Amino acid sequence: MTTLTDLLTKMIPEHYELDDIKIKPDSDIFDQIDLYTTASFHSVVNAQNYQGVNVIVPVSSIDDDDWVDTEGNPVPGQEIRESTTIINGRELAGLRQLESGLVVPEWIAKEAGLPHRIYFPPERMYTTPGAMTIADSRYF
Repeated sequence: MTTLTDLLTKMIPEHYELDDIKIKPDSDIFDQIDLYTTASFHSVVNAQNYQGVNVIVPVSSIDDDDWVDTEGNPVPGQEIRESTTIINGRELAGLRQLESGLVVPEWIAKEAGLPHRIYFPPERMYTTPGAMTIADSRYF
């Protein structure tokens, strides 16, 4: 049986390794994972408790490499494409960052029994609609 801890410490990080995308804890580029959908797919007990909860995954790059450099940072002077979503990082303030680099609400970190610290997001964060699992701007 898969547990919440398994998802957050093994399965989600391994998914990014398989896609050759590095989790970069201090990145301003991010992906989102719908925790309810992922937990339901993997038959996690009480998956319904995670409805509306997203895991933020700071990554080294996204599949939009015409505007990011090899380190995943926006290229100076490069126009950010229409498909790019820019959010105010303060919207994510108060969340917790796990040792793996994943960012979750505090109650998720505590429920999973994982060490965590307060997350200090960059002022501006970037993603593309293709990288997001939930299209609206509600995060938690």
